[in-house]
Amino acid sequence: MNESADASKTDYVSSQKQLLHEMTMNRLCLWSIVTCLLCGTDGLKLNYKVKKHGMLGEPAVDSNITLPPDQWFNQKLDHFNPSDTRTWSQRYFTNDTFFYHDGPVFLMIGGEGTASPKWMVAGQWIELAMMYGALCFQVEHRYYGISHPTKDSGVKNLAYLSSEQALADLAFFIESMNDAKNLTSSKWIVFGGSYPGSLAAWMRVKYPHLVHGAVSSSGPLLAKADFKDYMVVVRDSVSSYSEDCVKEIKRATEEVRTAVEGGEAGDDLKEIFRLCDSLNSSNANDVSNFYETLAGNWAGIVQYNKDNREFEGAKGANITINVACDVMTAEDNEKAIHHYAKLNSMLLDAYGEKCLDFKYSKMINDLRNTTWGNEGEGAARLWTYQTCTEFGFFQTSNAINQPFGRKFPLEFFQRQCEDIYGTKFDAKFLNNAIRRTNIFYGGYNIDVRRVVFIHGSVDPWHALGITKSLSEDAPAIFINGTAHCADMYPSSEKDPPQLLRAREKIKDIIGEWMGHQNLKYSAICCVLFALLLGTDAVKYTMRGKLNKVLRGPPIPANTPYPSEQWFTQKLDHFNQGDSRVWQQRYFTNSSFHTPGGPAFLMIGGEGPIGAGWMLYGQWIELAQMHGAICFQLEHRFYGKSHPTSDLSLENLAYLTSEQGLADLAYFIESMNQQWNLGGSKWIVFGGSYPGSLAAWMRVKYPQLVYGAVSSSGPILAKADFKEYMEVVSDSLAYYNPNCVQQIRTATSQITSRIESGQDVSQLFRLCYQLNPYNQQDVSNFYELMANNFAFIVQYNQWDTTAMNIKSACDVLDRNDGRQAIDRYAELNSMIMDGVGESCLNFDYQATIDYIRNTNWGDENTMYRQWFYQTCNEFGFYQTSNSSNQPFGNQFPLSFFAQQCTDVFGPNFNINSIQASIDRTNADYGGLQIDASRVIFVHGSIDPWHALGLTHTVSQDSPAIYIEGTSHCADMMPSSYLDSAELKAAHEQVRSIVGQWL
Repeated sequence: MNESADASKTDYVSSQKQLLHEMTMNRLCLWSIVTCLLCGTDGLKLNYKVKKHGMLGEPAVDSNITLPPDQWFNQKLDHFNPSDTRTWSQRYFTNDTFFYHDGPVFLMIGGEGTASPKWMVAGQWIELAMMYGALCFQVEHRYYGISHPTKDSGVKNLAYLSSEQALADLAFFIESMNDAKNLTSSKWIVFGGSYPGSLAAWMRVKYPHLVHGAVSSSGPLLAKADFKDYMVVVRDSVSSYSEDCVKEIKRATEEVRTAVEGGEAGDDLKEIFRLCDSLNSSNANDVSNFYETLAGNWAGIVQYNKDNREFEGAKGANITINVACDVMTAEDNEKAIHHYAKLNSMLLDAYGEKCLDFKYSKMINDLRNTTWGNEGEGAARLWTYQTCTEFGFFQTSNAINQPFGRKFPLEFFQRQCEDIYGTKFDAKFLNNAIRRTNIFYGGYNIDVRRVVFIHGSVDPWHALGITKSLSEDAPAIFINGTAHCADMYPSSEKDPPQLLRAREKIKDIIGEWMGHQNLKYSAICCVLFALLLGTDAVKYTMRGKLNKVLRGPPIPANTPYPSEQWFTQKLDHFNQGDSRVWQQRYFTNSSFHTPGGPAFLMIGGEGPIGAGWMLYGQWIELAQMHGAICFQLEHRFYGKSHPTSDLSLENLAYLTSEQGLADLAYFIESMNQQWNLGGSKWIVFGGSYPGSLAAWMRVKYPQLVYGAVSSSGPILAKADFKEYMEVVSDSLAYYNPNCVQQIRTATSQITSRIESGQDVSQLFRLCYQLNPYNQQDVSNFYELMANNFAFIVQYNQWDTTAMNIKSACDVLDRNDGRQAIDRYAELNSMIMDGVGESCLNFDYQATIDYIRNTNWGDENTMYRQWFYQTCNEFGFYQTSNSSNQPFGNQFPLSFFAQQCTDVFGPNFNINSIQASIDRTNADYGGLQIDASRVIFVHGSIDPWHALGLTHTVSQDSPAIYIEGTSHCADMMPSSYLDSAELKAAHEQVRSIVGQWL
C-alpha cells in the first residue's frame, strides 16, 4: 500500500472511531439486521400493507461516516450435494476499524431482508467490537436483499432456501475469511436478532468448532405451526399497561363481528377502517385477512414497543402501547369500534397509506410473483416459504384468552401455503417440516454451550425462546418490560435499569469468552464393525478378505438372531421439495430394557449390519448393566439398505455422511415415538467410520444424542494419509525391530528385480506377468504388498487364530539362509492361502472396471460406495509418500487421485478431492471438534489413531489411548485374553457411561 493510501486509511479509522463514540447517544434498532420482522405472516402482512420496508427503516447514521462498500463471496448453491458445483455471489460487509492482531471476529448474521452497511458502524455489537478489538463482518442471507442464488424465486429454486443452507453459508464464509485474513487464532462470535438470533444459536449447535460463542437476541428456537401463544403475550403486554385497554379491544372486536356477520356493513366498514374495497362478509378469506390485519396492528405495536426507533425517524415508532391504549380507552362517548378504527388510521397515516388493503386474492397474487425486483423486494414470498417449509410461526387466533376474535385460525395460514406454492404444501407437509426442524436443532432442548439467550418480556416471540438458563455456560437473560431485540440498540441514558443490567451482563459474558481458551469436547462410544479403510478396504475386500475385515463378535451356535426390521427413511433430508422415501434396515434387542432406561444405538458403516452385534460385544454388556434398549441401523447405500435403483454417479449424490447423520436423527425421533422413549437418554456407539459418525452426531444433533462412544474413529479428513504406513512401521517395530528392516530389504530387492526386467510373477503368485512399464499395475502391486501388513497391524490380535504381527514378523525375521524377498513372498502366499486365493490380481484396469459397476450386488457390495465417499468427502489414502516406512514409494497420492478420476470422471480430481476434504473438516471441525460427552477410544497399534483424538482435551471429552491394541479392539466382548491395558479401558468406558446414565 502506498503512503497516500496509508494516510487515507489512518484518517478513515480516526474519523470512524470519533464519530462512532459521538453516536452512542443514538438509538439504532439492530433488530433490522434482518430488515424484516420475524412475525411470521404478521410481519409479511405488515410489510405487504405498508410497503415492503414500512416498519423496518434503516437506522440514522451520521452522514460524515463512510460506510463499508458491498463485497462479494463465492458461495456454493447446495452444500449438501457434493456433486453440485454451482456457485453464486453472496453479499457481505467488513469493518476492520477496531481490529487488532489475534482479536476476536464478530459476525452479524443476516436474516429475511436486506443487509445494510449502516449496521457496520453502529449498534451494541459495534460498541462491544470497539471494546474487544474485533473484526466485524455482516453476511446477507441467501435469497434476501441482492444475494440471489438462482434466476428467480420459483418453487423449484426455493428448494435451496433453508436455514440449513444458510448456516452452511456462514460456515464456509468463516472458513474462507480464516484463510484469507489469517484468522485461525481468532475466536468468532456470532450475533443475531429474531430469526438470525435463532441462526446464531444454531451455529453453535451445528458448527461449534467454527463459532466460539453466540449472542442470540429474541430468537425463537421452537418451530411451531399454531403459534397461538403470540396473541396471548400481546394481550398480556397490553394488560400490563391497562386491563381496560384489553377490554376495549375485545369490545371493538365484538362490534366488528356484529357488523361483519350482519352482512350489510361492507360500505360502513370500508369508511370506518379506510378499506381499499368493500368487505364482502361471505368471502371467508377476506374476512380472515381483515381480522388478522387489525390484530397485526397491535402485534407490531407490542413487539416493537418503545424500541427507540423514533430517533431515526422510523415510521410508527411513536405509536407505543400506552399511546394505542390511550386511544382505545378515550372517554369521548364513541364506540370501541371507532377507537379501533382511529388507531388503524394513525398507523396508515404513519406509513403513508391511503387505504387498508385486505383482499386475500391480491395478497396471494403478489406473493406468487417469482421475479426478482429491486433490492429487498420479494422478501415476503421468501419468508412465507420458510414459514411453510420449516417453521410455521403462524400467529393464529386459536387461543381463547386473547381479544382479537377467532377468525384467523391455523387453517387460514395453511391455506396460504397451498395457494401460494401449490397443493403439495398442505398441513401434513407443514407438520412434517416443523417436526424435522425441531429434530435438527433441538427446539427447547437445544444442547449448546457459550450461547447467551436474550428476550424481553413484552416481546411475544419469547414464548418460543429460551427464557431460563440452560446451564452456567448457556445463560438466559429475560428483561422485564422490553420488546423485540431491545438489547441490540446502542447504550442510552434512557435505557431502563433492567436493560442496562442486561447489557452489562452480555459484555461480561463475552469478556469471559475472550479470556478463556476454547475448550474442545469429545466422548465415547462402541461400535459393531467398520473398517474405514479407504481404497485399502476396496482393494482388500476385492482380494477376498471381506469376512476377515468385517468380522463380528463370536456367536455361539444355535443362537437365535433378531429379525430384520425396516424403517421408512427420506431420500434427501436437505431438499424440502423432495418427498421420495426408501426402506432402511435395522435390528432391535429389547430384552434388557427397563422402563425409563437408556437407548443404545450402534451406527452402521460401510458394510452390512450384523445381527450378531445385537447379542454380543462390549456395548451389549453395557446394555445389560443399564437396562438399555438396543438398536442397530444400517448406513444408507450399504448392506440391504438401497435408497436408489442403482449406484450411478447421479444416485451416489445422496451418499454422504451428512445424509447418514440425518438418517440417524430421524430414526431416533421415530423410535422415541414408537417405543415411548421421550425421557430416555440415547447413547450412540460406532467403530472406525461409524466411530466418526458417533462423535459427529454429538456435534450435529446434541439434542437427540446424550453421549457417544467413538472407537477408532478418524475425525480429520486428509488426502495424503502417509502417517498410516508410518504407524504400520512403528507397530511392527514395537513387536520386532528387525521386522521393519526385513520388509525394507525385501522391498528394495523387489524394486531391483522389476527394474532389471526380472519376472516376479511366479515368486508372488501373480495372475499375470507384471509389466514394469505399466506404472499403474506396478503401483497396484506395491500397494497390495504393503496392505498385507496394513491389515495384519490394523486388526492385530482380534482373535488368537488370525495371523498377527508376531507371527508375520516371525516369518520375515527367520534366519534360514534365504533372501528377504523370498520370506516376503512366503508370507504373501500364507495370506493368500488363508483366504483361498490361487493368484494375486494386480491388474489396475480390472480394479477400475470393477468399481465402475453401478449394479447392486449382494449385501456385501460396498466397494464402489466407499470409494465414492473417499473421493467425495474424506480422502484417507494410505500413500507411500513418507520415507519413514519400509514399503517403497510406488503408490503416491497421485495414484489414488487418478483412481477417482478413472472411476467417477474428470470432475473427481486432486483439486476436487482436496476441496471436499476442506469442506468435511469445516463441517465437523476435524481435530478441533467441539463436542461434549464423547469418549474417543484408540489403540496405539491402530494406524487410524493418527487421524483421531488420542489426548483428552477436556474433562467431559476424554480420550482413552490403549497401549498395544489395534483397530476397534475395545468393542469386542470382554475376554480373559484381554490385556491389562484393554481391561482398564473397558472399565473406564463403563464408569463414564455409568456417570452419564
